[in-house]
Amino acid sequence: MGDSTLYSRRERFRNIPAGETGDIVLRSVGEAFLHRVTLGLAAAGTVTVYNANAAAGEVIAIIDSNQTGTLEYGVLCSGGLTINKTGAADLTVIYQ
Repeated sequence: MGDSTLYSRRERFRNIPAGETGDIVLRSVGEAFLHRVTLGLAAAGTVTVYNANAAAGEVIAIIDSNQTGTLEYGVLCSGGLTINKTGAADLTVIYQ
């Protein structure tokens, strides 16, 4: 059989396409674990990651979205997980 490690971690993903901007709440209640953010389509703008259930409060990262690649975080978010995106980048957030 294959390696079941990936399945036991129960990672979730959320693709945020180029046309979607504003606040995206990924986890509104309880803890979340941010694994990584992958930028697939570069475009001028920013992606702000919050340790909160809204786009306010503790900032984990402010990412220049005019790039492609994967940014590893590995951080526990005790207050929820919210993304605020400006611009037309396409990105995927992997979290738990």
